[in-house]
Amino acid sequence: MNQQITIPNLETRMPIRIGNMIDASIASVFVGYATNSPTVILWSELAFFGSLGLGLGFRLLDKAVIKARNIKKIDFKEVYGVDINNLQQMSLEDRVEEFRELTNILNDTYVPQEEGLKKLAPDVLNILAEYIGRHTGQKVVYSSRIRIPMIIGKLFPHKNPARVYSTDEILFYNDLGIFNPFCLAHEFTHRYGYRNEIQAQVLAYFSLMESGNPQYTQSARATRLESHLYGICERDDKLFEQEFATLRPELRDEMIAIASPQLNFIERLVEPFSEITSKLKNKVRKTNISDYTEGFTNFLYTAGERVK
Repeated sequence: MNQQITIPNLETRMPIRIGNMIDASIASVFVGYATNSPTVILWSELAFFGSLGLGLGFRLLDKAVIKARNIKKIDFKEVYGVDINNLQQMSLEDRVEEFRELTNILNDTYVPQEEGLKKLAPDVLNILAEYIGRHTGQKVVYSSRIRIPMIIGKLFPHKNPARVYSTDEILFYNDLGIFNPFCLAHEFTHRYGYRNEIQAQVLAYFSLMESGNPQYTQSARATRLESHLYGICERDDKLFEQEFATLRPELRDEMIAIASPQLNFIERLVEPFSEITSKLKNKVRKTNISDYTEGFTNFLYTAGERVK
C-alpha cells in the first residue's frame, strides 16, 4: 500500500444531522405560514437554504479531494475473475449444501456479539480500508461515524441500516446482533463509492473473512447463511422449515431478530409473536432481495469461493 488518503466527511462529524436541520427548517416554514408570521418564515427559509448549502458544500469538498487524489476502485473482474453482470445461478441443491456447511460451522462456533455498533465501527472501517487498499495501492480513510436515531428507531424501526447519499451519513435504527460487523462493513462500502449492492456485499464479506477476528468471520458466515436461507425460502417452503430447524436456538433467534424489526411498534402490539417470527418465512426482504441475497451468493459461487 503506497498511499494513505483521508476524506474529510465533515457532514458526518456535525453534532446534529444536516438532514434533521433541513427537516426542522421546513417544519418551521409551515408553522410560519400557519401563524402568518413573516419573521418565522424568513428565518426558517434562511435556515433551510443555509443547511442545504452546508450539506452541498461538504459533499463537493469530498468529491474534490477524491478527484484531486485520483482515488481508485477495485476492478472486480481483475481481482475476483468475475463479471458482475454475468453470474452463474446456484441451483437449489448447491444452496442447501452450502447452507448445511455453514450451519455446521456456526452451530459449533457461535458467540454472541457483545460490542456495540459505535465501538465496532472504527475497527470495521479500518479492516475494510486495509482490504480495499491491498487491491488498489491506496488506503483511503473515511469517517467511521454512524448515527443511531434512538427515538425514531424505537417508534419506526427499519429492518436494515441506511446510508443517506445526499449527506453520506449512515443510520442504524436498531442493533443487529451478530450481523452488526457485516452491516457496518456493507454501509461503509457505500461510503467508499461502491453503490452496487452485490459489490457492497462482496467487499464486506471478503474484508471480514480475511480479518482474522472470529466475531467478524462469524458475521460474514452468518450473512452468507442468511442469504441462502432466503434463497431456499423462495423455492421450497417445506425445505426452508426443515433447514431452519437445524440451526441452534441462538442462531434462529438472531435470524428472527433481523427480520422482525421491519414491523413498527403498532404492529408489534397487535400481532402475536408467532406471526412476527413468520415474517422471516414470508420473505420480508423484498427490496433488492436478488442483490442482497441471491446476487451475493451467486457471485461467491461464480468466483469459486467455497465455505470455510
